[in-house]
Amino acid sequence: MTGFFDQISKALGGDGGGFDLQNVIKAIPPEVLSQAASAALRQVPSQEYHDHAEPGVGGTDPIGSLGPQLIAAVAQALIGNLMNRGVSQSQIQSVPNVGTTNPASMSSLALSALMQWSQQNHPDALAQVVAQFQNDPNVIESLLGNQALQQMAIQMGGQFLREHTQGQ
Repeated sequence: MTGFFDQISKALGGDGGGFDLQNVIKAIPPEVLSQAASAALRQVPSQEYHDHAEPGVGGTDPIGSLGPQLIAAVAQALIGNLMNRGVSQSQIQSVPNVGTTNPASMSSLALSALMQWSQQNHPDALAQVVAQFQNDPNVIESLLGNQALQQMAIQMGGQFLREHTQGQ
């Protein structure tokens, strides 16, 4: 069995002097990443998630910074995940500031609004998007924000320790 630090060291990039988040995230099984993101999203207060996701709050626009192609791709993934969970197109369109289920026409404001609604009503759908974009830590950071990322790290670290210290 490989130890905790052995597994972490495998994720180090370059000469081993820096911590490569992208390699760490890629090494996490998608279902574990999704479960941790879901738990983290449930723990972040709605207002704090709003402050992260809403364009202009704090002078940031994490979703807008992704650019139109990634906004459309994230929107498509989130809409698909919501619909797979029984959310109808009309429900999605009725979310304030959304108005469409066409990912190509979705603005950063519309996607932000849908993300906020999803965080409150269907966090598992939003968490699954995190796993779908596992190879792009910038998307994950834009989707989750610092507080949810910290909660996710705590969740995964605790789970890892529980799994690897039982019976020792």
